[in-house]
Amino acid sequence: MCGKGMFWGIKKFLGLNKSRNISGQEPAKDIDYKRLEDRIKKISEKYKAAGISVAAVRNGVIDWTASLGYADKENKIAVTSATAFRVASISKVVTSMLVMSLWDKGIINLNEDISTYLGFKVKNPYYPDEPITLENIMTHTSSISDKGTYLAAVESGKGYPPLKEMLILEGAAYNMKNFYKYKPGSMNYNYSNFGYGIIAAIIESVTGKRFNDYAREAIFNPLNMNASYLPNYIEGAGNVANIYRDGALSFSKDIALKGEERVSKFLLGQLYLLAQGNLYISAPDMAKLMIVLMSDGGYEGARILSKEAVDVINKERTVALRGHNKMRGLGLHITHSLVKGRTLRGHQGRAYGATNEMFYDLEDKTGVVYLSNGSKYTKAFNGFAAIGSEIINAVYDEI
Repeated sequence: MCGKGMFWGIKKFLGLNKSRNISGQEPAKDIDYKRLEDRIKKISEKYKAAGISVAAVRNGVIDWTASLGYADKENKIAVTSATAFRVASISKVVTSMLVMSLWDKGIINLNEDISTYLGFKVKNPYYPDEPITLENIMTHTSSISDKGTYLAAVESGKGYPPLKEMLILEGAAYNMKNFYKYKPGSMNYNYSNFGYGIIAAIIESVTGKRFNDYAREAIFNPLNMNASYLPNYIEGAGNVANIYRDGALSFSKDIALKGEERVSKFLLGQLYLLAQGNLYISAPDMAKLMIVLMSDGGYEGARILSKEAVDVINKERTVALRGHNKMRGLGLHITHSLVKGRTLRGHQGRAYGATNEMFYDLEDKTGVVYLSNGSKYTKAFNGFAAIGSEIINAVYDEI
């Protein structure tokens, strides 16, 4: 853990790394970096973080980064700005960007029945005449549930049935609990990892490429990013972080590196893993993607999306969650409660004890990425992880 004494030992050889104005632009005002560093340290110590990495965007450029603690406590490998964290459900934001890259090319239509792309009929048995679309999946209004075959498969660890067998009525792994009892595309919001997992199969089906390969081709390589939905492709032996829960190792990079073998057993177009939560990426690289989403679809001369595609992702859509109307984008939460006076878009992610948050403000082109490989989990009054909420507010107090 990054306790008070431990932190100072790390700071001696690691420090807090500042990477200001990567694109050469000048910030609008001076920032008291020392004060911000002190606040980040105290928050990290308060929640006993194993390791964290933070990146701040101001005026549409990466203005500042900070890294502290351990990526691998057992081998005393420090977190750096190059450390790739498993960002859990923040992955869905990047998956949405991949979908929109295909939308830009005219390969997919957000309002087309997903059956068209998968090659077999997918219907909610309670509403068999209603199509399920990518727009439905990306706004979590698809009526696809995690509670049936998907949950059983990911929790058992005893193998994964073919996607088709899970979704067609006569399939050997079909379960009525795979669907909620409401019409797809209605305002009803139920968060679905399974739904986003199916996007991997759709991308494979329409491109003829493995999901992770297409992600590297469409986003990671053009932006010169050391990122991947499979950690096997992260360059640098020490750049993949372990994950810790309550100070103990809960998900090692050694286990993570076995993911490629597991995924390789899926037939092309049948994958329903990775897309929902398996992205490994550093805070500065995640900040690059945040800049793409708050600008015209490009970063430092490399364009991965059209401005129209970015606008579609950011567009507010109304959904109904536990009796209250909420605003969502494509793969995005839209919140007014994280930082007072700001409308922020982004996502949070939790897995095996790790907490991650990425949020940005379209109005003034600011944003914060906070990644951690484990800390004491407490929920803040606004519903976000307390450590992430406090770090994002600390950065926004300065920028």
